[in-house]
Amino acid sequence: MIAALPDTLIFDDIERASLKPEGLLGLLNDFVEHKGKRVVLLIHSEEHEQKAKFLKRTEQLIGKTLRIEADFDAAFPSFMAALDGTQGNAYLREHVDIVRSVFEQAGHQNLRLLRNALRECSLVLDRIDEQLFAAREPMARFVRTYIALAMALARGEIAPDDLDQRDNARIGISGEVEDGLKGLNNVLKRHNGADIFAHSGTVLPQGLCELLFVGGYADTATLNALLKSTNQLEPQDENPLWRRIYDWGDLGWDEICDLVAEGEKYLFETNPVEAGPYLHIAAGMLHVAEHGGLEVTWQNLKSRILGRVAILAATGGLPSAELGLRLGWGKRGGTSRLVGTAMMLTTIF
Repeated sequence: MIAALPDTLIFDDIERASLKPEGLLGLLNDFVEHKGKRVVLLIHSEEHEQKAKFLKRTEQLIGKTLRIEADFDAAFPSFMAALDGTQGNAYLREHVDIVRSVFEQAGHQNLRLLRNALRECSLVLDRIDEQLFAAREPMARFVRTYIALAMALARGEIAPDDLDQRDNARIGISGEVEDGLKGLNNVLKRHNGADIFAHSGTVLPQGLCELLFVGGYADTATLNALLKSTNQLEPQDENPLWRRIYDWGDLGWDEICDLVAEGEKYLFETNPVEAGPYLHIAAGMLHVAEHGGLEVTWQNLKSRILGRVAILAATGGLPSAELGLRLGWGKRGGTSRLVGTAMMLTTIF
């Protein structure tokens, strides 16, 4: 049987082998030393359970090592060409930077996982109502979240049952978490801009997440109804005021000054307001004040915001709070409006 083998033998997915590194490499070396074969090993060394021991052994036995890295720019066009020229395909082509960012954040360099995630995401996007794409920032966040979760599931980093814990606040802690939350915790830490944490305000609500990733399908009517129920898919650009203030720490001082002026105008002059953006802008402005970036103190700004909220609530300029599972909250329930009264803001701040 061995005599009938070709002169060159290629072994793939070595990192999945159940044998210990010394045993596996000893067997493979036998083909070279005693059978006169040329052996090529294909391995994702970063994923090997005994990485350090394996790499040490390979240094002694492998004649030449070539490191192969994923070429996103070369692969992406071919992935898109394999999809139908549909709404989802067009969106992903136009937002290649989002796809590249999610892939780089994932860190696994596995183009096959990306290809499959893009195909699934494209099929979902095909069935989303066209007018919802005017909500550019929320839609970008939805795509980031979908691709990140799809790849993490396919890689085995998280299991379908883990998704039920997306609304568990413990997945967001910076320290050690219990075993059942480690997968989601790792995905959350890597994927900036994705709604991995889903306790409130997520563009991918828990009910829809379960249908898409556990059940494997959401009919068109349900898909759009659940997306609209988040009240986030309102027309806006990809970098709205609330997002810019949320990320104020990445800006230069001149940019922060202009941003503060916009934030103050929204907080104290706009009527009516949306609860979610108002809360993000208020929290961001308070953070700037806390770091000495405003002429007023944190306490004074807080008092002004609370006073303004009371006026908005009294004049109907701020949606009233509701209890339930809407706006992306998890199955454990909660207040669906992020904020509706000065009392809620007082609790948060």
